[in-house]
Amino acid sequence: MPVVIVRSLRPSEAMRIDRMLAAVVEGVSDALVCSPGDVWVYWVEVGAVRLGQTEVAYAGHCPVVSIRARRGRSEEEIAAGLAAAGGDCRSPGERTQLVAT
Repeated sequence: MPVVIVRSLRPSEAMRIDRMLAAVVEGVSDALVCSPGDVWVYWVEVGAVRLGQTEVAYAGHCPVVSIRARRGRSEEEIAAGLAAAGGDCRSPGERTQLVAT
């Protein structure tokens, strides 16, 4: 059961969060060939972001995505799950940080 945690600034459009989470469920379940009902995704609001010495004003939501899952997946499956989750969390031009744990 993959568990995906998205930490980001609050998007300007509140409904965007639910659409993003639904897209992550679909993308990760497709990439890992598992039931969408087995993918848990939740969002945690971040109060501020700095990229190095630069404060990030809201221009997107700068997501940091972590995925936890049971052992036994191949490196290719892990990479596919990360790519699916990261792509679904990002707006065009945004940087996404991905972490598999």
